Amino acid sequence: MGQHVWLLLATIITELLAIVKWSKGQYTNPLPLAVKWGWTIGAILLVLYPTFQVSIPRRVLFDRRIKLLWYIWELT
Repeated sequence: MGQHVWLLLATIITELLAIVKWSKGQYTNPLPLAVKWGWTIGAILLVLYPTFQVSIPRRVLFDRRIKLLWYIWELT
């Protein structure tokens, strides 16, 4: 990752640590179940979508290319 991404991640983590440290006792009610499910599904999609868009199609294309090369090799 580039320098700007690392700086962004460091800033976000620092902000989250400050929020966790100084917000104790501020929110006494637990999160509603719908909100928890929404955040969970959103986080899962945030991880899975780039994985399927970047990793898996390249692997499938690579496998197809290898099979094609073997097919051509057997013909000659």
